[in-house]
Amino acid sequence: MYNKKTILIYFIFLHVVLIITIVKSNIIDSFLYNAGFVSNEISDHYKTMMIYHKSIDESSREGAVLFFGDSIIQGLAENLVHADAINFGIGKDTTQGLLNRLPSYKTVNTAKIIVVSIGVNDLARRSNNKILENYKLILNNIDRRVPVILTSILPIDNNVIKQVNYNERIINLNAGIKDIAKTSETVHYLDLYQYLVDDDKNLSFVYHVGDGMHLNKESYALIISLLKDKIVTILGRFNGRK
Repeated sequence: MYNKKTILIYFIFLHVVLIITIVKSNIIDSFLYNAGFVSNEISDHYKTMMIYHKSIDESSREGAVLFFGDSIIQGLAENLVHADAINFGIGKDTTQGLLNRLPSYKTVNTAKIIVVSIGVNDLARRSNNKILENYKLILNNIDRRVPVILTSILPIDNNVIKQVNYNERIINLNAGIKDIAKTSETVHYLDLYQYLVDDDKNLSFVYHVGDGMHLNKESYALIISLLKDKIVTILGRFNGRK
């Protein structure tokens, strides 16, 4: 017969192994969602926006310029970037959320160019490696003949958001996204980060609305200009049209 001390040690050992296994897998994501610590990626807002997106997608013509992303894209005045632009941004979306919904859009197969700007909402949910893996899967769901722009993830102002600092991870993520863009002639990287970051690696206070993350009109004006120039250059190079 085993004594109580041996049983207790064995019991503790099993729990330690279980915890390590959970941490190394995506099971922890589901646990956090169910426990209410992290909001579910497929939220009511996500579902509502998908209803609108489906209607827009079904009535859109071929040759559109598509924007996919989170609240940064949802808040973008896309018509100022390109006359044929369609905004498919969803606030709080993640790479996994985009991966789930991308096959629902018929316009993806006929797009003139696609802009993808997403990832900051993944930071509390999954590792950098998993985020970059999702980026690759997103590109696999887009016809290789369609030019794609991957934008950098923007920094966070930790002078405002002090609970957690993701800025070093964002730097590493952007390096990974840039490397992914190098793997195909039709995939391009646009570094927005360098224009909005301050000397302390924070989102500059002059470029957000005061919450440390969401952009103001000055930053959007800059981003619109950078996107417009990038799109004109790419379309001129690959399609001979603007």
